[in-house]
Amino acid sequence: MCIRDRLLTAITQQNDAGVKTVKPVSPNYLLKQWSLLKKERSYSAIKVGLVPDMGSSEAVKTILSEAGCPSVVDTPFFASSGGKLVLDDPVKVYEPLFPLTSLLTPNAGEAETLTKIRIENSKDVTEAGHALTKMCRAVLIKGGHIDGEYVTDTLFAEGKIRTFSHKRSNVQKRGTGCFLSSSIAGNLARGLDLETAVDESIKSTINYITEGNLLNINKR
Repeated sequence: MCIRDRLLTAITQQNDAGVKTVKPVSPNYLLKQWSLLKKERSYSAIKVGLVPDMGSSEAVKTILSEAGCPSVVDTPFFASSGGKLVLDDPVKVYEPLFPLTSLLTPNAGEAETLTKIRIENSKDVTEAGHALTKMCRAVLIKGGHIDGEYVTDTLFAEGKIRTFSHKRSNVQKRGTGCFLSSSIAGNLARGLDLETAVDESIKSTINYITEGNLLNINKR
């Protein structure tokens, strides 16, 4: 049986036009909620999304350290609808989490912010991926923000590079990066190896974008 818990790091005011305000949850409140949850059960994987400020970063770092399970860290610096989500310097906020991160999942723009490398093509992706794997164990750079007929997501793990390419869809949906990283965490919790977890989750995300349903997502 799969049980999913959520720890809220921030409250946002937003709509399809963009983010209006971001209010971080206090680190003390976050850690108290974590303390209650870990008394009831252990965890097989954790997915981290929005970390809005330095205080939240310290709290999330403590949680990852205590959980001791695979972790997928997404880096939503900006909302897809527009607007800043991370209130402090995003590099300083997320970097303390990297040593505890099993897989980092930035899009090309976020990878640029983290590495200061301009990403316009596959060569740039490779350079940024190698730079990021010096800071965390594995990285999946999502290619949806790079122009082209095909979208290529690139996984850097254990000294190897694997690419996952698919034809770009004309369908526009918000939250697909969050969807992908959450699915990967779910697949890791099921016991899949990292490469298979990423492969299956990318297929599920493509299905969600093109078909608008949730078939074959963490069902087995």
